[in-house]
Amino acid sequence: MAVIAARLPVRDNSFLWHVTAGRLQIDSGSVLTTDPFSFTFGGEAWRTQAWLLDMTYAWLDDRFDLGYVGALVAVSALVTYALMLLAVWRVTSSIEATALVGVMAAWLSAIYLNPRPVLISYLLLALTVVVCLDRRLRWVLPALMWIWAAVHASFVLGIGYVVLDGLRRRDRRVAIDVAAMTVAASLTAHGLGVWELLIDFVGSGDALALITEWRTPDFAGVPLSPFFVGIVLLIVAGVRGTLSGRDLWVVVPFLAFAMTATRAVWPAWIPLAPVVALALVDIRASSSHSRSTTRVLAALAAAIVVFPFVIPISGTFSERFPVDAAAELADVPTFHDDHTGGFLIYALGPEFEVFVDDRAELYTADHLRDVLTTRSGTPRWRGVFEEWGIGQALLRPDDGLVEALDLTGWSRVYEDENYVVLVAP
Repeated sequence: MAVIAARLPVRDNSFLWHVTAGRLQIDSGSVLTTDPFSFTFGGEAWRTQAWLLDMTYAWLDDRFDLGYVGALVAVSALVTYALMLLAVWRVTSSIEATALVGVMAAWLSAIYLNPRPVLISYLLLALTVVVCLDRRLRWVLPALMWIWAAVHASFVLGIGYVVLDGLRRRDRRVAIDVAAMTVAASLTAHGLGVWELLIDFVGSGDALALITEWRTPDFAGVPLSPFFVGIVLLIVAGVRGTLSGRDLWVVVPFLAFAMTATRAVWPAWIPLAPVVALALVDIRASSSHSRSTTRVLAALAAAIVVFPFVIPISGTFSERFPVDAAAELADVPTFHDDHTGGFLIYALGPEFEVFVDDRAELYTADHLRDVLTTRSGTPRWRGVFEEWGIGQALLRPDDGLVEALDLTGWSRVYEDENYVVLVAP
């Protein structure tokens, strides 16, 4: 899956605005604390949680344009897999269980492999799990947490895992580790502002509910089916007694976390993988078909090695984003959707200010609903356009708003099969 992700064109709008955020921070020599990108919420309090990685993106983009993205995704994913499998091997010493968990991990991670800063947080979570397996490595945790807090606000998952693992092991020395990690996280460029980021995020629940990746996960669907298999294996392990009562300190919270949103499933799997592997070892030990199981695993491994190189890759960056349409935009208040907003920040920002992008922690739920209802062409669009002085719209040809604007005298100044630009009469 890492190879497939590396072959795909850039398709994530959220990653794109991080590049521009990095340039701004390099130029100013300070982290962002207010929104510099939108005319709707410009100047409002907002912190970029990934300041360190933002600047790294900008530095790489200045030298390689977007040519580095595939390698970044592939290497990050492969290191995450390697760390996860190392943890599984340390716990089980089973080649078969390690291989099977690796297959499940590759499948499950497919929809999460994009260059957003959260990609690095997966790697750091896997590294935290490995470090916790050896008490001699605990000195690494504060430095690890400083990096994580500078990369993504999900650093609390690392602190949470260390706490839960300490409870599982009944290790009181974990309190010292957690205190050091908390202090380290508070010493990044945002200082105590990293905790404000988390508070703002928790308070944006209504807005997050409008974004697909934050909705309740569908474990019956193909992309997340390995996690469902993992749940079944954990239940079997509990019934058979393989899963100890102390393991529940880790299993129950991370299972509950996975249930909260689609975006939470993959990071929940990382600390659960060693426990799932223990269940696999127990099932294999009671099976008389170990030789056939090994053959199946060998076939799966061969397929995984070959498949990424033969699967056809379709679509281009220009099909995914309005590269040509953006060149036709005038510098006036423009309506567009959140996906387009991330690209416009990258291509034209910060001079060209956007109506919306995917920063749910900044935009209110009411604003995001206005985007959805306006784009569909409901009568509400008139009020939204008047409120913000909209004089231009960048839309998809099948958006309901296109027809509504046509009927009210707006002119099409650009159109292709993917995008259309309309201007007010």
